[in-house]
Amino acid sequence: MVSLIAAKSAGCGKAYPHAYGKSRNHNITMHDPATNETVTRSYHVNLPAGYKPGHQHPVVFWFHGWGDDPTYFPFVDIGQQHQVISVYPLGMDDEDVEPGQGRISWNVGDAGSTSTCTSMTESKNETACYKSCKKLKMCSRCNCFTCIDDVHFVKTLIAKIEEDFCVDESRLYVAGASNGGMFTYYLVS
Repeated sequence: MVSLIAAKSAGCGKAYPHAYGKSRNHNITMHDPATNETVTRSYHVNLPAGYKPGHQHPVVFWFHGWGDDPTYFPFVDIGQQHQVISVYPLGMDDEDVEPGQGRISWNVGDAGSTSTCTSMTESKNETACYKSCKKLKMCSRCNCFTCIDDVHFVKTLIAKIEEDFCVDESRLYVAGASNGGMFTYYLVS
């Protein structure tokens, strides 16, 4: 016999120590297999006001665009209306520029490639390359994103969300805009 009911995640039944219905920032420290460094990643979670720790909830992950406002949370209203947990991971800002001037981005798997731009693309010197790409010697005139392993980050983040909240593991959704949309495609490919 095959069960049509998904197993409850480890977070089912756990009380959340913060108010429901509000977005809250979280950090996760993890090993990045691409650069072999320890990195701290940030993400926001918005629990529906009617969140029930013993009830499975679907989850939607939103991936922002390149350099976009990390406080844009487009699924909060939908999450509140339909009891969906919305998660907003933050891309990496390891661009090799003055502190605070870098652009957050997602690794879409094309570091070092020149197939994503035309021969007319202006060549940037290597200082415009993200630090993670420099470390991996994957800079090219077409690079404009980080080389941190964001797929690994998302897998780690999903495990953390399932550990902390009551998640319907058969109902995980992803969406994104611009670089986040490119990353969404890369993530599910």
